Amino acid sequence: MKPFNEYLGEETLDEGIVRSGSVATLAARSAAAGKKADQAYKRGLSALDTPSDRDDIAKRLDRIDAALKAILEGHLHQSQQIGNHVGLDTVGHLATQKPRR
Repeated sequence: MKPFNEYLGEETLDEGIVRSGSVATLAARSAAAGKKADQAYKRGLSALDTPSDRDDIAKRLDRIDAALKAILEGHLHQSQQIGNHVGLDTVGHLATQKPRR
């Protein structure tokens, strides 16, 4: 396999393809992070939705602990999604930027 520097020396990269690839990659990462956040939040809700009237305190605390962990995991995934949105926005602005004269 050729190193990237050798490949770049032989051919020039098309900026349109690089931009399109960047947009597609960031959009896919953003969607995946959003789905993971959604799954984590649903796990947290599921942990809290189970009946708790007959449970002892230890079981209730375990469910609350699981719900809090799921919420924090969801927040981490949302943070990744926001970062991908920022990257996507940046690529979009760079793609539409007019060249300097």
